[in-house]
Amino acid sequence: MPARAGETLAEAKDISARANTLKQKRQFDKAEALYQRSLRIRERVLGASHTKVGIALYEMAPVYFRKNKFGEAECILKKALTIFEKNLGSDHSRIANTLSRLAFVYATNGKDASLIQKRAASMRKRLAGVSFRQLKGQAKAPAGRKRMAKAPVGQLETRAGEPVRRKGKVDRRSRMERLAGAPIGLERLADGRTLREWFEGQ
Repeated sequence: MPARAGETLAEAKDISARANTLKQKRQFDKAEALYQRSLRIRERVLGASHTKVGIALYEMAPVYFRKNKFGEAECILKKALTIFEKNLGSDHSRIANTLSRLAFVYATNGKDASLIQKRAASMRKRLAGVSFRQLKGQAKAPAGRKRMAKAPVGQLETRAGEPVRRKGKVDRRSRMERLAGAPIGLERLADGRTLREWFEGQ
């Protein structure tokens, strides 16, 4: 009997979680295989242009640039970007984050990432302005709705570039390191700068 769509997607989610754990342990070959498996399930169940397929591609990209497969990383990030732009509109945090990862890949491979960085920064500025206006409106909400109106602390801190609080712990990586999907380390670009120096504009 064929698996139902919900069961299959639940399996894909579990596989992606395992892949994320392997990625953090730097077991990139094993992580890549699981990401590919999860991606195939989502494409089969949801179609190749679904937002969750874009998320799977986005999550998989750090594995490729950690294995110095910059061409593959660039390809899947561009595919994810196309999916997000189609489904999420012109301004969305997923689009901004994907642009940042794409800029990371470009710079690491010696390509000019300035236009992509500029677009990501401009989008984040617009998104931050929208978020501020929303929060300002929420502050005037009736007392009974104030609890529901509060935004998650981690999201606000991420947009502001501050450490993200998760389960009582603080993620002390820089905002750009978090967007890259892994600690940047001491890898160097074609011009001799470390990735941290490039991300911090030095």
